[in-house]
Amino acid sequence: MVKIAATGDIHGRRFLDLYIKAMGELPSDVEVLLLCGDVINKGKAEDVELVIEATRRFFKGRVYACFGNEEYETVQDKIVELSRGEIHWIDESIVKLYMSDAVITLIGTRGCLDRPTRWQRRNIPRIEEIYARRVEKVRELLAQVDREENSILFMHYAPTYKTLMGEEKWAWPELGCRKMEAVISSYRPTLVLHAHAHRGEVAKTAIGATPIYNVSLPARRKIMVIDITALKRTTLDAYW
Repeated sequence: MVKIAATGDIHGRRFLDLYIKAMGELPSDVEVLLLCGDVINKGKAEDVELVIEATRRFFKGRVYACFGNEEYETVQDKIVELSRGEIHWIDESIVKLYMSDAVITLIGTRGCLDRPTRWQRRNIPRIEEIYARRVEKVRELLAQVDREENSILFMHYAPTYKTLMGEEKWAWPELGCRKMEAVISSYRPTLVLHAHAHRGEVAKTAIGATPIYNVSLPARRKIMVIDITALKRTTLDAYW
């Protein structure tokens, strides 16, 4: 049994008290914590130090994160520097974790939107092309993973609209990317995690046999804890 914990959308001080409360309820046998973006708020890189301090009150294990839309690209290097190795940031890359009872492959990405927000269209040149390339990059990364391995794809934006119930329907294309569904269906990672949907009422859905969790802290009001090895057995049983 290997338990991982996951959350996202702490937004620095904005939801820090809720994060501290949720971390205080974290089981003692969790081995890894995954943060699915928006750890800080509106580009305030110093917020990461607050989150690290709050995290280490309750959890001494490994912490990995992907960037969200609030981790502006202009401050990403500063965020990594201020993290001092306490948070390991994974950006469109793969990391292998050697755990007590399993090896887990992590694939981290900011994710994509089907329709860039108005702000993105005005301020990020060729944003549509960036998102299209990112979908293909995730495909390339998943293609490198042995399907017998435990694998977790974690991102900020939703990879499906299935977890966006509760959000305004007109906004769904600006909260997630359905193009990711075909990628997930083709390569079948063990688990997919996302945040960003603060009002998302659906905590868990699936694409094929791959479970998809919205772990957004404002939505769940707790840290999600998942036994990755149990999920792997379920996924294999569903396909073989």
